[in-house]
Amino acid sequence: MTQYPRVFKSASAFASHIHDLHKEMSKKIQENNVQYKFYADLHHRHLEFNEGDYVMILIRPERFPPGVVKKLTAHSAGPFKILKKINPNAYVIDLPPGLGLVRHLIYQTW
Repeated sequence: MTQYPRVFKSASAFASHIHDLHKEMSKKIQENNVQYKFYADLHHRHLEFNEGDYVMILIRPERFPPGVVKKLTAHSAGPFKILKKINPNAYVIDLPPGLGLVRHLIYQTW
């Protein structure tokens, strides 16, 4: 037996073809993602609030302590006053104590 294994030309050609195919597919996926982002951003409306503005908040039962929000409770509550703007995506909101929330820091999710 020889010290070096034989490399078949057909196997080598197939491996290089698959490698090139993967590169081409990866490039195409990246191009499509850029295009998807462009069209999604056309319909995205950036909202930014200031201190003193009143906002509605989205109520998601899984984020509240058990028993505070029921399944059939309204999906939004408010209006609540913004006390402090931390950054364009985070605000401190004046929530009533009966809501049962420990933190009063609200992040936009859109």
